[in-house]
Amino acid sequence: MATATLSPSIAPGAVGSPIESIVLTSPLPNQGVRNSIHVEGYSDPTFEQQLGILVRDANGSVIGSATAKIQADVGQRGAFAVDVPFQVFGDPPGRIVVYSTSPRDGGLTHLSSVDVQLNSDVQPSIPSIDLSRAESIVISSPVPNATLHGSVTVSGVSDPTFDQTLIVEVRGRNNVQLGRATTHINAAVGQRGPFSINMPFQVFGDPPGRIVVYALSPRDGKTVHLSSVEVNLQP
Repeated sequence: MATATLSPSIAPGAVGSPIESIVLTSPLPNQGVRNSIHVEGYSDPTFEQQLGILVRDANGSVIGSATAKIQADVGQRGAFAVDVPFQVFGDPPGRIVVYSTSPRDGGLTHLSSVDVQLNSDVQPSIPSIDLSRAESIVISSPVPNATLHGSVTVSGVSDPTFDQTLIVEVRGRNNVQLGRATTHINAAVGQRGPFSINMPFQVFGDPPGRIVVYALSPRDGKTVHLSSVEVNLQP
């Protein structure tokens, strides 16, 4: 179990940016893992303080899964840790995924991941994780619980992604997709920067909804990071 002190709510050097909602401290990027993976880190509070854990192989298939509980009172950020067994042949690249879901519709509300080397003893590419790191995808607009009418401007700032591309979706009641578009980070390749897109949606009634922004892996097309904000939708 990590013993580091929890970080402040604002990351140094990233004024106004919240810290990463789900920080994985183990395994580290590109670390070799065998048979069973010890996954640990820190997370913002979630529904019933539960997190889902997946182990994906080189093709994105799930080869291991578990749940972890945040070791903190309800509504508080805290540590989590769990051992996840897996089985795979060879020594392909893999990915550890940690995510939270909505009690309303089961949709993803946040997802963080780290790429690893399966069936390997290779050393990680960095010695440790900064617990004060800024959230990888920050949604600054719309604000939580905003009421949206027919269209929405989604903007924020993001860490670099493959081709500096992000996917933006409007999700309605029961997590149904009501709109989807691609936007780009306005920064040089490999640099963190802003993004913004205006997208229409079509909805009947006035259901609760969610704006989701996420990045995909060029290797397997699966989500590597996802952030969201709850909103109210109007025709």
